[in-house]
Amino acid sequence: MGGGAAVVTAATTPYSHLVDPRRKWYNNRRLIALNAWIVLLLITSSTNGYDGSMMNGLQSLDQWKGYFNNPTGGKLGLLNAIQARFHFDTEYFDV
Repeated sequence: MGGGAAVVTAATTPYSHLVDPRRKWYNNRRLIALNAWIVLLLITSSTNGYDGSMMNGLQSLDQWKGYFNNPTGGKLGLLNAIQARFHFDTEYFDV
């Protein structure tokens, strides 16, 4: 049906000039930068998910509703958007 497996060698990929296959990954600046970005994105994603679930849990408490005068609609959306928007600033830049 489908033919043989496609074989891709390092010389045929469009990005083969970016990575030297003779060097270990920790000796390649591009791979270190790539891995650093991946770690940063994973940490940001994890903490954003935690903060989002914490915000949802707080919204079910009567004390929270009373303090914010029972927000609904746009006001509730604004409170959630503020939390998500400034999360990055406070986590990495300590504003």
